[in-house]
Amino acid sequence: SPAGTSSVTIPGGTAAALLHAAPHLPKRAADGTPAIAGIVLSREPCSYADVAVAKRHRLPWLMQMHGVLEHYDLPDLFATLGRREGPAALVISPLGAAGRPLSRRRADAELTLARQRFAAVGRPFRLLARRGNASEDSKAIALFVTSVAGQPF
Repeated sequence: SPAGTSSVTIPGGTAAALLHAAPHLPKRAADGTPAIAGIVLSREPCSYADVAVAKRHRLPWLMQMHGVLEHYDLPDLFATLGRREGPAALVISPLGAAGRPLSRRRADAELTLARQRFAAVGRPFRLLARRGNASEDSKAIALFVTSVAGQPF
């Protein structure tokens, strides 16, 4: 990949940390290339609102934030990344409050604003809502990372 360009893959319930930090990261590396070419969220909770109305939830402790829904939800943060010089995005098997993958229809509904923002500025946004295995997820991530870095796989 070009010098200074990277893709970020977020595992283990840390999506909220990335989504909060990403708008504040440098847009360009020292050599002028995009600092972050792509962001991958794999098997991460998709919405605080979903958790707020659930009888039981499996939201990782480090993602729990008191009062956050008074201001925004995770899909709103994700939508802020959809800017002309922003990263491409891949979302794999977003999770509901119970920790199970959302259906394609539900995931599409949760991420509509993000998809629209990415499309409006011509940035790639891909959603894979499925119950794939780790091997399939790894292949999808590898293809995504190489495509945003401009390198053939």
